[in-house]
Amino acid sequence: MVFRTSHGGEETLWSCTQLGIRATTTYVTPGSRFGFVDVDCRETEEDRTQVRIRYTLTALSEEGANYLRALTGETFKAMIEDWKTRMTGCLKIDRAQVG
Repeated sequence: MVFRTSHGGEETLWSCTQLGIRATTTYVTPGSRFGFVDVDCRETEEDRTQVRIRYTLTALSEEGANYLRALTGETFKAMIEDWKTRMTGCLKIDRAQVG
């Protein structure tokens, strides 16, 4: 699966290279940064899943290095919450179309 996102004036290209209990996504924001997002899911009990996510990020330019330097614990948390909101909205749309 390949897709593109736009946020904050930047366009990012994404590729899911492995899907399943373990997923790997590779992305590039041209002229800025490149990264991997590794997701590992493990069932811990019935109806419960533990998810571990690892980000590996590399700057491609000074602009990208500045972006990564500014990525503090708080800004990262805000970014993840924004993604959560966006993804939840997409899932609600998909479910409404199916149901």
